[in-house]
Amino acid sequence: MSKHRLADRDTLVRLNDRAIRFHFNRTAEPDLLADGLDPEGTSILTMLLFDHTRMWQPEGAAPDPMHHRVKVLAKVKDTMTPEEFMLDVTAIDWDSLPEPEEVDA
Repeated sequence: MSKHRLADRDTLVRLNDRAIRFHFNRTAEPDLLADGLDPEGTSILTMLLFDHTRMWQPEGAAPDPMHHRVKVLAKVKDTMTPEEFMLDVTAIDWDSLPEPEEVDA
């Protein structure tokens, strides 16, 4: 299993929306993803922490879904310099993302 995955802008927006909805610790500014990223670009995600879950839950809260902390190098519009940020991604979403070896150059 590769520790890298690929995502386009729309996928990053979806992953970030889910992280916000689950109240994960690491999310990106929605405006950056929707407006600042290259709609034709591919971003690289690298796993930093496998199965990163909270050690505590607020009383009465449902447990967090299994998720991982990842570093994102996002393709920004009109520049070759990526935007770097951390994002918490559910394990199910991580497993659905393509590995670099699976994508044609």
